[in-house]
Amino acid sequence: MDKKELSVNEIKQKVFEVLCYIDDVCRKNNIVYYMDSGTLLGAVRHKGFIPWDDDVDILVDRADYKRFIDTINADKGHYKALSMHNSKNYHYLFAKVVDAETKLVEEPISIDGMGVFVDVFPMDHLPSSKIFRRMFQVRIHLYRMALTVLRRNIQGDKPKGIKQKMVYLLFKRKGWRKVQLKLDKILTKRKDLKTRYKGNVVCSFNPYRDVKDEIYGKPVKLKFENMEFNAPCKYKEYLTILYGDYMKLPPEEKRVSNHDFKVYLRD
Repeated sequence: MDKKELSVNEIKQKVFEVLCYIDDVCRKNNIVYYMDSGTLLGAVRHKGFIPWDDDVDILVDRADYKRFIDTINADKGHYKALSMHNSKNYHYLFAKVVDAETKLVEEPISIDGMGVFVDVFPMDHLPSSKIFRRMFQVRIHLYRMALTVLRRNIQGDKPKGIKQKMVYLLFKRKGWRKVQLKLDKILTKRKDLKTRYKGNVVCSFNPYRDVKDEIYGKPVKLKFENMEFNAPCKYKEYLTILYGDYMKLPPEEKRVSNHDFKVYLRD
C-alpha cells in the first residue's frame, strides 16, 4: 500500500531534486542540456517555478540522448529514465527522469514505474532549406497527430473532425506503438546531422517553429530556485520566439496547472 499523497509544494521539491540530479549527471558525463519552455520562462520571470506550474522541461541533443538515458539507468540510485524502449504503455516520444521512490497516478492510463518526473526532450536538427524544412515538419506533425489520435481512440475518445478521421483511417492498421517507433527511428537516423536549425519537434505546440542552432549555443547559467542551471546562450531571443512578450503575466483565469495527477510515496 502506498504512503501519503504529496502536496503541490512537496511535488515541486521532489521535481527540483530530480533536476539537481540531472545537472550533476550531465556535468560528470559531459552532456549538454538546457532548461526549456515553462522551466526557462520560470527561471527568467520568477527565478524558479512558475507559481501555478509544477513541472520541469529540459532539452538534450539527439546525439547525446541515448547516452543520457543509458547513463541514468546505469546508476544504482532511485532515479530512472523512462522511455518508449524500457517502459510498458509508455506512449510519449520523449523520456522522463523519475524519482522511483514516488508513484504518480494519472488517468486514464497510468504508466508502469511512473513517479515525480522531469521531461527530457531530444533536440533534432532540421533541414536548412526552408522548403525541405517545412516538408520535414509536416511529416513529423502527421506522425505525431496519428500517435495522439490512435492512443485516444483506445481510451474511448473517437476521432473528431475530418482531419483526425483521415489520419485515423491512414494509420489505424499500424497501431500507435508502430507509429511511435517509426517516428523515433526517423529522428534517430538523423542524430549526427548538423544543420542551421534544431529544436524540440516531438512535443512542440508549434510544429513549424524555426529556431537557429546558434540560439542554443554554449549554455549560460540562470538561477532556478536556489541553484543555477543551463539555459540557451540567447535565452531572451528564444523565449521571444516561444512566447512573444514573455515577461507579461497571463490573465488570472489562465494561471492554472495543466496537470491532473496524484503523487504518493512508495512503500
